[in-house]
Amino acid sequence: KGEQGVLILMHGFREQGDKMFKQQVQPMGDIFPTSMGVGMAMMMSDHIQVALDDLKAAGAKKIAVVPITSSGTNELYRQWLYIFGKQDKAEFASVPRVKTDAKLLFVKPPGDDPLVAEVRLDHANEISKDPKNEVVIIAGHGPSSAEDNAEELRVLEGLAKIVKQDGGFADVRGMTLQDDAPPAIRDANVKKMREVVEAATKKGQRVLVVTNLIGARTIQAKLRSDLKDLTYEFNAKGLVNHPNFMKWMGEAVREQFERNS
Repeated sequence: KGEQGVLILMHGFREQGDKMFKQQVQPMGDIFPTSMGVGMAMMMSDHIQVALDDLKAAGAKKIAVVPITSSGTNELYRQWLYIFGKQDKAEFASVPRVKTDAKLLFVKPPGDDPLVAEVRLDHANEISKDPKNEVVIIAGHGPSSAEDNAEELRVLEGLAKIVKQDGGFADVRGMTLQDDAPPAIRDANVKKMREVVEAATKKGQRVLVVTNLIGARTIQAKLRSDLKDLTYEFNAKGLVNHPNFMKWMGEAVREQFERNS
């Protein structure tokens, strides 16, 4: 019970992943009434309304809404905004919008937050041997539209800059696959990524691939297939596999409640 509640919006990490994520979030649930809206918000919104109703029943008058997505250019993130009436047009299906008397405080996705950059650096360091002779690729899912993708690449560039500076790597590149875009666009991105790996290998540099993905089981298998027959090291971990993710979430929620106290 409590007047400040937390609503976590997420696509889901499959059964085992959801269970682990719930355990990670439990410390927050020990402080605030906390509810998880897990599911395909492209085609439905009932699960989010249920989560909001649960928080209201627990006495929440102010609710921090936390989107589990790496950046604001994500189409699902914008579908969530539509569901909450903060965007006019649906990104997917025009599902019913949610209703609540509680004041909703929206947390922005982590983007290039330094805590997130630290996750990428740790993931690169886990597979690194000689940073000054290594090239790191931070691979993202990437949105479908060219405009969104340009913004996503800007965010990745910010992360890459910090990882290069703090890790002492020869180079760090942020790259997207635009996984849901038409095949020709995705293929062009894969070609670019393969060229970066090949060029570094030719120079005698080791290539380390880390991801800017939320979970460990999203497009990692596809990425391995995309880079087939090339020489590189891959750390498939997602953002939520690192303690910094909960740290970021805790700070973002606290900031919203302090700002709106």
